[in-house]
Amino acid sequence: MVEALGHCMICGADITDSFCVCAWCEEQYGLDGPPNNWPAWARDMMNDWSRQRYAERTALANLDDSEEAASIYDRLCYGESD
Repeated sequence: MVEALGHCMICGADITDSFCVCAWCEEQYGLDGPPNNWPAWARDMMNDWSRQRYAERTALANLDDSEEAASIYDRLCYGESD
């Protein structure tokens, strides 16, 4: 479920939640400075990535306790996980 939070938008490496690219990708693709100075492909990728992060944060914030309980129950009874 959580794919964008804490991951580089290009390579998927673990990063601090306040960043969108890791240091390697930033240097490799010249993504230093404000995003409006980035190439169009990187800005488009960031817009998609930002929408995904928003959706993930919203889903986590609105997680219903009954859904969480059902998920735990399924794992305990059937050994399944999300």
